[in-house]
Formats: sequence, structure tokens, C-alpha cells
Amino acid sequence: MSDPTPRPSVGTPKRSRLRRLRRWLFAPAVIAGLAVALQLTTPSGSGGHATTAGSSFIPGGGTAPAFTLSDLEHTSARLTLAAFRGRPVIVNFWASWCTPCRKEMPLIEATYRHLSSRIAFVGIDSNDTRSAAVAFAHEVGVSYPLAYDPGGSVASGYGLLGLPTTVFVDANGRIVGRELGQLDPAGLQLALQKLGVAAAKP
Repeated sequence: MSDPTPRPSVGTPKRSRLRRLRRWLFAPAVIAGLAVALQLTTPSGSGGHATTAGSSFIPGGGTAPAFTLSDLEHTSARLTLAAFRGRPVIVNFWASWCTPCRKEMPLIEATYRHLSSRIAFVGIDSNDTRSAAVAFAHEVGVSYPLAYDPGGSVASGYGLLGLPTTVFVDANGRIVGRELGQLDPAGLQLALQKLGVAAAKP
């Protein structure tokens, strides 16, 4: 009589080893994917991720994606990148819940007041509530144009993973560089040189 007990096939141990090997090989890719996902997650559900200060200027390239957004405070007005065509533009992505954004905003405001005749500035409030953003803008005394992007669609179009990020666009609409993290005077001066604008003295 034949033995009814099932017997594992000869190849089973080898297949098990292969499965374990695949898990080890794919683990780094999974971890990397999770890291990107975490960068895109929101602090306390606000819809964004705050980067740390001290990031360096990164040379850019390519045409800056166009956008049309509601003005932060005057909801019936629209702000577009096309409106600044022919002038260099500093596009700052920020949010009221972002501590580094709060720290860099006075520098951007002071630079705007000094160079507004030569360069355009626009701040894009991303993944935020309008009321909180308006309150913060009043607190800092921001006078340059501010746009409202509650879902962060424009930031996504620019390939950003965190706030603040500042994008420097030349008069022809091409990105010359980005500052990831809190903008400091040294990074700002370098960006202005790339844009061909005289050094600011805020």
C-alpha cells in the first residue's frame, strides 16, 4: 500500500530560500518608498511637510510650470505666473504651520521692499487654511502678492517634497535654481546673482 502522507517536492527548500532572498532584495526599495510617502504626509493633518533649515541652493533647469491661483486674501482676484513674464520671479512655497517658513518670511519681505522694481515676488500658501495663512501674513506684514493653493497642486507640479521651498525663475520663465528649506541671506544672494539681479540689502 502506498503511503498517503504528502511529501514536499524536492524544489521546495530552494524556492523558500529564493523567496527570502527576494524579500531582502526588495526591502530597500520598500523603505525608500515609505520615506518618500512620509515626506508627503501632513503634520497634524495639515497637508504638508516642513523641511529643516540650512539646505543649500540647488541649480535648476527647465521651464517653470504655469499656475493660476486665487489671491490669498482677495478671493475674487487671480495670480498667475504668466503675469510676471519678462521679469525674474522668486516663488516661495510656504504655510502658516511651517516653523522655518515663519523664520524666513521677514527676509523675503525685506528683499521685496528693496528690489520690487527689478524682480517679482509671489508667495504660494500651500496645504494650509486660508484664515491661518491670512493671520500670519498680517502678523509678518507681508506686502508682496500671496496666492492660495489649499491642496498643494502647484507644489506637486513643481516636484516639491517639503516646505519651505523657494524657486527662482528667470525673465524667460526658466528655473535657475531652488532653495530647499529655510532661505537664508547667503542662499538668497546666490540666487539673485543667478538671476542677474544686484545684491539685495534688506
